[in-house]
Amino acid sequence: MKSFMLKNKYKIFLTIIILASAFLRVYQITSIPPSLYPDEALNANQASEFAFKLFYPENYGREGLFINLISISFLLFGIGLWQLKIVSVFAGTATILGVYLLAKELAKRQNIIKNTELFAVLASLLTAFSFWHISLSRLSFRAVLVPLILSFLFFLLLFAIRKKKTIIFFLAGITFSLGVFSYPAFYPAIILVLYPLFLLYKTSDKKSFAKYLLWFFLPVFISFILFFNYQSQANAFERSSELWVFSSENPIKPFAQNIILTLGQFNIKGDCNPRHNINCLPQLHFIAGLFFVFGIAIVLKNFSSFASSFLLLWLFLFMLPAIFSNEGIPHALRTSGTIIPAYIIASFGFVKLIELLKNKKLGILVLSFAFVFYGAGETKKYFIDFKNSENTKKEFFVQLKKAALIANSYPKDIKIYIVSKGNWTTVKNEPISMQTIYFFAKNKENIMYLNPKNIKDIQDKNSIVIFVQNPNDKEQKTIKNTFKNSKEIKKDDLVIYEIF
Repeated sequence: MKSFMLKNKYKIFLTIIILASAFLRVYQITSIPPSLYPDEALNANQASEFAFKLFYPENYGREGLFINLISISFLLFGIGLWQLKIVSVFAGTATILGVYLLAKELAKRQNIIKNTELFAVLASLLTAFSFWHISLSRLSFRAVLVPLILSFLFFLLLFAIRKKKTIIFFLAGITFSLGVFSYPAFYPAIILVLYPLFLLYKTSDKKSFAKYLLWFFLPVFISFILFFNYQSQANAFERSSELWVFSSENPIKPFAQNIILTLGQFNIKGDCNPRHNINCLPQLHFIAGLFFVFGIAIVLKNFSSFASSFLLLWLFLFMLPAIFSNEGIPHALRTSGTIIPAYIIASFGFVKLIELLKNKKLGILVLSFAFVFYGAGETKKYFIDFKNSENTKKEFFVQLKKAALIANSYPKDIKIYIVSKGNWTTVKNEPISMQTIYFFAKNKENIMYLNPKNIKDIQDKNSIVIFVQNPNDKEQKTIKNTFKNSKEIKKDDLVIYEIF
């Protein structure tokens, strides 16, 4: 038994890491985050229609893969909150395996470190306990697919190049095709994929190269035809064009700022959006950040190796979606493609330091302590700091979920009016800003949404009026003057008027 465990210690460690990552991504998944952001709820609501589109043009346009995966989950398990979240949980957990496989494959193409198994396991561990990736894996956003698809795409492609197996090139091409319909942060892969293909060109004869290239690009070519010829493709880049940094009058200054801020997101100042981060903390925990810097120095020194140059190119290319945008920089979602190279580079730093230490036992002790501190710190950051932050509750619009649950407590024959100052852009006559209520509400057909200025339009005497934001004096006066017998109730920080 002892010899078996020693022989398979890294596989055992990997299994434990994957199980731990699954736990961190599924634990209290229906209560942390505390509600659904309207964009998440829109994904769920459209998934419940089971349309299975390649592209959803609403809300600036969204690639269809993620929403279609939610539809599959709803078909298998029913429509509900955990059924929605389980898609991201699975994608995030599977990414950990992908990181291990990719790191192990890259380790065969470098001369920096000797212990390649330790290197791959540490890369997966860093990703598994990362706040950045835990948070991403618990949100119902398309961005969670980017690290997953990238890890398996480049593992399969590099594995295929090494083994020269046609079927694996085809599987890599299918994986790339899925990425086309995932999220715009994936698109730099179109450039990055050329580097390993150049490696293939150098290590294959012309006939074999043409054959492998054909099998790889066959599904890729089909996916591009579908994407660009889809009836709603005109909406595909609407949001991206609005966020294009060079659309501003003086783009040079914000472009330069974006470069600095995006480079600094790893160790200095991260995403300030409370849905993605806590208090603008760096995207990398300071321990991972230190070894990331050390790892950068190592791969720069060994730039001639494929693994080093490939990881640096990957890191650079996948910062571009944020650098070329003009909103919310640094941005954890638009740079989600940098998660994998960042932690693999940090793993280089960890392992190289251990190998440089003369006292190996001391090195292992320091490594173990560092990882315990890292894992505990990142776990605390999400499950205590992020959970209890008032900014988190505010940014996830907890009041919308509360309004829906209050509406559910009334009989079906009662008309419910939701009054809100939110965005009134609609999808099938339902405001995008109210999609959270639409998801949680049971009697959707009895709910109407009103802008505060339209309160006077309320006609029903047998109805409930729920204010998402506290009503001002004028709004309260309108209700009371229109319905003399209305009763004001305060519940879960919301103001409600019962009109009977």
